[in-house]
Amino acid sequence: MGINDTDYMRRPGPEDSNRAGMSYAHVTLVAFLIVAGLVLVGKAIQFRLKDVDPVQTRLSELQEIQIPSYEKMAPPIYETPAGLKRLVNINTAKRSELESVPYIGEAVARAIIAGRPYAEFSELCKVPGIKEKKLELIRPYLDK
Repeated sequence: MGINDTDYMRRPGPEDSNRAGMSYAHVTLVAFLIVAGLVLVGKAIQFRLKDVDPVQTRLSELQEIQIPSYEKMAPPIYETPAGLKRLVNINTAKRSELESVPYIGEAVARAIIAGRPYAEFSELCKVPGIKEKKLELIRPYLDK
């Protein structure tokens, strides 16, 4: 194609549609199909969500949550090997009985015995190895 060629100045016509790749009709058809597909997908999602009530769904989930009472959350009363339920007395128990309570080892049991007598459970916080958190954990197993 030369500079004197006038072909470059003419507008493309219908006979030139194959040169540009896709014609205007093809582009319009593809765009229509894309939009129609998106509309159908949107309608399908809307149809699926029509029957779902988000408030009712959330309420039914909340109804399944059960909060146990304090009595159910408290650890069980200490059970002896013979199966008898009783509490361990901090003022009269032997070292082996104190050691059988969860969270109390040999050293803490010896320190409890050395610090006797105890008028209140809060006095156990003075025993080395027992802080407030541990006292909360062992309290259900003990008696004064």
